[in-house]
Amino acid sequence: MIEAAIAAFTAAYVAGLLWFLLGATRRSPSIDATVPSPSVAVVIAARDEATRIESCLRALAEQTYPRDLYQVILVDDGSTDGTQERARVLAASLSAEGHRMSVLDGPAAYGSGGSKKAALSLGISHCDDAIVLTTDADCDVPPGWIR
Repeated sequence: MIEAAIAAFTAAYVAGLLWFLLGATRRSPSIDATVPSPSVAVVIAARDEATRIESCLRALAEQTYPRDLYQVILVDDGSTDGTQERARVLAASLSAEGHRMSVLDGPAAYGSGGSKKAALSLGISHCDDAIVLTTDADCDVPPGWIR
């Protein structure tokens, strides 16, 4: 009786181990190179993120997605800590390297009573891309995030 139980548990263990190993070695489906990648816009609403904005924009500049197929639009939502100025300087520098980055002044477009929703709406209104992604200014996205 005990031998039968041990045999059953061993068989179940081996079956589970094989199932795990087979699943771990499966390859993910390859991306079809004949299908063109869509254009993407990343819209960021930022307010008082001067200490984090450079890290966020650099992470977006380091994406594995083709540079010519994505743009970054940052909307400053009335920052008082220099976020907009820092973002403009960095966006200009990254644009000189071939990245498509722009910074919009939210309150100049929709007044001082703005909100994150108003900032995102403004950024989205400046997009002609097939896909629009949003992230927060205090986030550093991983290199394959857009893909």
